[in-house]
Amino acid sequence: MWRRDKQKSHRLQKWHRLKPSLLARPRYLLFNGRFCGAPRLLVFLLFLLGTSLLLLLINLFNDAFGTNRLPPLFLVPIKTFLDHSGKRANPKEAPTAATIAIVSVLDSAAALSEFQLALSTVRCYCQRSPERYAHFVLFSPPSPTTSTVQDKCDLIGDFMFRRHCVMSAWLAKHPSYEWILFLDADMAVVNPFHDVEEFVTDSGIELVLLERMFNFEIMAGSYLAKNTPFATNFLLSWANYFYRLPKSYHGTDNGAIHALMMDNFADVNSKNACQHLWDVSRNDATLFIFEACTRFHTNRRKDKNGTFEGGKVKLLAKGQGWVRDGGHTESKFSSRDFMLHGWKNSTFNQSAFNPWTNPFGDGQRFDSPKQCAANESTTAWKYRDGFLVSEESIGKVLDGIIRRTREEYENTLRKLNLTN
Repeated sequence: MWRRDKQKSHRLQKWHRLKPSLLARPRYLLFNGRFCGAPRLLVFLLFLLGTSLLLLLINLFNDAFGTNRLPPLFLVPIKTFLDHSGKRANPKEAPTAATIAIVSVLDSAAALSEFQLALSTVRCYCQRSPERYAHFVLFSPPSPTTSTVQDKCDLIGDFMFRRHCVMSAWLAKHPSYEWILFLDADMAVVNPFHDVEEFVTDSGIELVLLERMFNFEIMAGSYLAKNTPFATNFLLSWANYFYRLPKSYHGTDNGAIHALMMDNFADVNSKNACQHLWDVSRNDATLFIFEACTRFHTNRRKDKNGTFEGGKVKLLAKGQGWVRDGGHTESKFSSRDFMLHGWKNSTFNQSAFNPWTNPFGDGQRFDSPKQCAANESTTAWKYRDGFLVSEESIGKVLDGIIRRTREEYENTLRKLNLTN
């Protein structure tokens, strides 16, 4: 017994003598050793830093581009979308202030990655002519239920309506901008050799709307609005239709713009007839019937020059506007095209409604000051082969869509016993 205790005591003494050397060896190797001529501690810290950065970049890439692999060099850094409060640039940087603001509204900054390529093309387009155009991305998140709402727009629970309220308020706060071009965030500039001013042909116009290509709708996702009381009030009335929606398949702001047009440009009896169709709408097909009804009655109230309200409101016919759905032509376009709609990261190269693919060549960068600067405004953007095609080939496809849609519209009117 005594011998075993003595042996145990001897082993403990030996361990205590050995323990400092065992602990000192790694410390020595880490703090005093060298690896390839560099201190091991420095190498170790650089390894940790590099690993962390690599993991961060992988996560950012996956968040921003998913599995679609849009090349990062195409894109304007996200931070550049967050630094625009609507204030004027320093006169030394911008001798002539822009008079047209091109604006998109998102419900959160997190949504930027979904639309980053489209937004980058718009930003680059504006940077080519900073004396005329300024680009803004505004955020209108849902109102927190636990705090007092300070902004009337925050009360609107549907983002699709809230964004029009935001645009009305933004115009009122920025009188130095004569016009805004409102764009859904998934609308991309594909041909920079067009001017926004092309679509304001008459001096009396204060609001320009578009017809959707493939159905009877007035497009809710883009419009030109002049900074006037009429235009700002129209947008606010549109936003406030959120409170007047029927308990049906109403189509949110797409359906509401047609009801608002009836409020302004149709008689009471016509409005009531169409309103009933909206009240009983159950799906897209029945919603389109309501929209066909409104289009029939409002078209009868057009002025001689094809406008409403004494020339204040202009509705551009199919194929005559600045943007169209890109999926109709498989992302191909001609020199007549300006913008394409539907560029969401989540639908890139997917078999979805209005599918799209990237038409830009490997050398096209939208974060390049050289390619986006004003003194390079005559430089063409670079495209992949087969995407910039003839006007004839694009026109043939679009004419077919317009013809079929017109036939569907007329058939719908016949079912409603409405004739021109």
